[in-house]
Amino acid sequence: MTIAQFPDVLHLLAPHLNTYDLIACLQVNTLWNSIFIAYLWRTIDDSQRPWRRLLAQFTYPVPTFYHPQEQIAQLVERVPERLLDLFVKYGHHIRRLVIRRPQTVELCLRARAIAQQVQRQQIEDQARAQNSSASSIDVVTQSPFSARDDREVLPCEGITVLRFGFLSPVLTFLKRLDRADSPETPYLTALSATLRRNQQELEPSLAGVHPCVFYQEHDAEDSKLHMITLARSCWQLVLNNPQLQELDMGPFGAHEDTFIVSGRFLKTTLASRQRLRAVRIGVERTTDFLVRLPTTLPHLKMLWYYDKSPAGFNALVESVAKAHGSETENGGKEIIGGVTSGSDGTERMPNLRLFDIVAPTQPRHLKAIFISFPALAMLSIGTLSSDDKGATHRSTAITKTHRDGTSQASAQELATVLRELHVARWDCPPTTLSSINIRFNAVARLNLQLISGYKNLLDLLRTFPALQELQLKKVRDLAEEAEVNYTSEPFFPALKSIRLAKEAFSTPYSLNGLLSILPNLIEANLYTVCSQILASIVEHCPRIEILEFTKKPQYNTQIGLLLTSCTNLKSCVGPGLEIPFPDILNKPWVCKNLQKLDCAITGIPYLTEVEQTSIKNLQSHFSKNITFPLTFDMPRVAKRDPSYTDEDNWHMWHYDEKSVFRQYLAIRSILCDVFDAITKYTDLDTVQQDWMPLSSFTRTLWTSSKRGRPVSSMGRPLKATSRVLSESQARWIHLPS
Repeated sequence: MTIAQFPDVLHLLAPHLNTYDLIACLQVNTLWNSIFIAYLWRTIDDSQRPWRRLLAQFTYPVPTFYHPQEQIAQLVERVPERLLDLFVKYGHHIRRLVIRRPQTVELCLRARAIAQQVQRQQIEDQARAQNSSASSIDVVTQSPFSARDDREVLPCEGITVLRFGFLSPVLTFLKRLDRADSPETPYLTALSATLRRNQQELEPSLAGVHPCVFYQEHDAEDSKLHMITLARSCWQLVLNNPQLQELDMGPFGAHEDTFIVSGRFLKTTLASRQRLRAVRIGVERTTDFLVRLPTTLPHLKMLWYYDKSPAGFNALVESVAKAHGSETENGGKEIIGGVTSGSDGTERMPNLRLFDIVAPTQPRHLKAIFISFPALAMLSIGTLSSDDKGATHRSTAITKTHRDGTSQASAQELATVLRELHVARWDCPPTTLSSINIRFNAVARLNLQLISGYKNLLDLLRTFPALQELQLKKVRDLAEEAEVNYTSEPFFPALKSIRLAKEAFSTPYSLNGLLSILPNLIEANLYTVCSQILASIVEHCPRIEILEFTKKPQYNTQIGLLLTSCTNLKSCVGPGLEIPFPDILNKPWVCKNLQKLDCAITGIPYLTEVEQTSIKNLQSHFSKNITFPLTFDMPRVAKRDPSYTDEDNWHMWHYDEKSVFRQYLAIRSILCDVFDAITKYTDLDTVQQDWMPLSSFTRTLWTSSKRGRPVSSMGRPLKATSRVLSESQARWIHLPS
């Protein structure tokens, strides 16, 4: 469908559209784009201007249009430019169309059906002319467009990203319409008939797809089961798009059974999509999806596996154990070795880089995952728990085998290339990972939502010796766990960045203990800081470059110590930081690379409202105007003499006016001294401050215009804060010369 054909459709649908009901807008727009737009596009593609012929065959929809049928034909033929202008003018409303009358929907469906009949008749005639013995049924089942023009593509072809998440609102909308007293009942009937026809046409190809069903809700006795095969219609889009690169099949919430797929269907359908690189699968009909994956989609790079049942992983474990296993005491097999050779019978995926799991995972599942997907770089797990009772004997057999020393040669460790690990809930002791003989020597980033006990956290850090970034949401306190003696713990020199949420540590003692064993910490994003934490950072983390926090601390007297001790500090951003101006003038800062500082300078005298009014009235006495209230938004201000006076007008001033002006010059002198001290020892050269009358507590954000946004040694730029003002908002103070 071209841009020139769209205005005709918009003009024909205009009387049936209402763009004021936003809720209906969202529902019908989703339904329109997912189902009917394909049929409408096919109708437009069948012929250049089919609406004149199609409208002549239906009498009842015509009076609903504002123009007679002849005028519509004239508009389509004579003034396409005006319709194109209309489309360009109201193009943003295309995505918000609301179909208020079922006749329009039936018109689209009937138009498509009639156009298909015409095309099929033409194809049959052409086929009979070429080969009189050819069967018309065989020709009809083929694509009606390939026989006419090889250059013309099928409707909805060329899609590279296909997401089926829209089915949930579609089903909700259809459920609301599926009522006996609904005026849209013909619309639902036409939709059901169309989809059932598609089901019959695609039955040989869609044998492994479970249809989607839903019931009526108004009366249990009169309820009828409607088999609306929306899943099959969506799979038709998959079949029509060989260039597909990303396919999203779930999850769908209450309708998560919509796409129950089987390994047979994936093998016969998706295996031909050589460009498919990312797949999201919701619910699995069988348990062989992960087992078949290496042979079905060997070119896949990203997989989101949203099935909540661990049956698929159990099948993967059993499959891998057949090739990598040793006999246990009870006759079973257990995975004890790493990847050996390519002739061992194990099917692997060398291209998979990302794997997202929702189902509860166990250490034995991890072993099978890393064997089947050796190039995995990022793994996301919902819950990591200990092995169940069924795996107890196998784990015992492993332990006994290692103790006896009978299988030391065969139980070689598996070194993974995993770089990033996300775990929502870690419910097993980290030491259990050693039982599966996996070395995580390449993990650089760990995102952990919940873990029980500080000792388990330290054990986890030992499991990942190359860990550089830790994101932690909460450490659950254990009542039976004694306080950890961090002085006896080893250092973690590789860990350079920590990001902690609100409830990560219940007491400052635990956080201080963790900071004490991180000598090379560069970036710290904390929820709040106090004097103890700042002192611990100054003492144990001398290489700190970026410090961010989100909650105003109760005590922050150590901020001056941080600025005068940490030589590598580049940024210190957080609410509630205060620095008395004598601390800035008395002791020089050592952070030469400081580029951003969010703080309040306190202790500076301020003018009362009466004094501010006096200064405003005295502006005419200066050779240059003074912008008031006094601000400090200048790249550089030369220090002025506080005793400056205007000799021509000074004798005419009142005594109170002279006093106010001297006080104003004194305040300005203090600010200039502070600015000179900061710009002398740091890279800060711009001050942006909240607009308020000058007071003893004024928040400012000091930034550097020389280097832009500060970047830590880890290569991550700082987040922009809401207190940063643009350069166009900066104001200048015009001082008398």
